[in-house]
Amino acid sequence: MASDPILVPFRAEHMLRITNRDGRQFVGTLVDIERRSVAYTAIKDGRIIGCAGITLMWEGVATAWTVMGPDAHKYMFWATKMTRRFIRDTIKAYNLHRLEMVALADNDRNRRWAKFLGFQEESLARCYTSDQRDMIRYEWVKKDG
Repeated sequence: MASDPILVPFRAEHMLRITNRDGRQFVGTLVDIERRSVAYTAIKDGRIIGCAGITLMWEGVATAWTVMGPDAHKYMFWATKMTRRFIRDTIKAYNLHRLEMVALADNDRNRRWAKFLGFQEESLARCYTSDQRDMIRYEWVKKDG
């Protein structure tokens, strides 16, 4: 039986070793993401499968993000289980009342995954990325009571 990937604390250099599944290299302020996020990296046989995290914006509000490598599809059941657990635990630990995430508007796979993780579609964000691609914003909001 094959073993599952392992989780290690996220480091900015992990993101530089991944090419997104949509074929584009991630570019951004990685050190700032590392500093402001609760995040992890999944590794299998020395190869990075993906990175995921929650960036704390202000008290009670955060943004969830993931960057998956080209082999992520082989581990999606495991990755989904771990990500759902991570989201649940982070919401509780940081007493979040709102969690947001975005997915490319033309990427049905990622949009379905956002919903499966428990997010509700919120709105279209036009020209959201540095290359002006549209995104769909998703939200998770704590229910009163």
